[in-house]
Amino acid sequence: MEQIISMEDEETGDELNIINASFADPYLLIQREDSSVKIYKATGEGEVEDVEASGFSSTQWLSASLFQSTSFTEVYAFLLTPEGGLRVFAMSELEKPCYVAEALGFLPPLLTMDYAPRRSAAKATITEILAADLGDATSKSPHLIVCILISCVCLQ
Repeated sequence: MEQIISMEDEETGDELNIINASFADPYLLIQREDSSVKIYKATGEGEVEDVEASGFSSTQWLSASLFQSTSFTEVYAFLLTPEGGLRVFAMSELEKPCYVAEALGFLPPLLTMDYAPRRSAAKATITEILAADLGDATSKSPHLIVCILISCVCLQ
């Protein structure tokens, strides 16, 4: 595949740097320095086409990644708002999120089976999220890896 994808700001025409890229066949997610996210889909002809994503195209995002589990065929986009809210979009329906967690930044650093929610004003500064299947050939399951300012937490 040989194709140059322009990373221009649609309003100003300025060239934008890419700060993050994520792949999940046949999709490519690009996060740009202005915190915008663009999604592309590979075609059978070896080209990539811009995917209309009205549900999140006008929003700024702190982190973004694509995920496709071995357990299901749908590809999901995981996006983190600057306020620490998590939005999950199915690639088959990009108009609205299929899952929302507004208070992701208020989770404790370690979730255990005996975890009981408590009122707290302490909010973690989340810097990155990544969804991935973790495990071996016998058993894999989806996990959400949440990186805060100092370390990463894995949620199953």
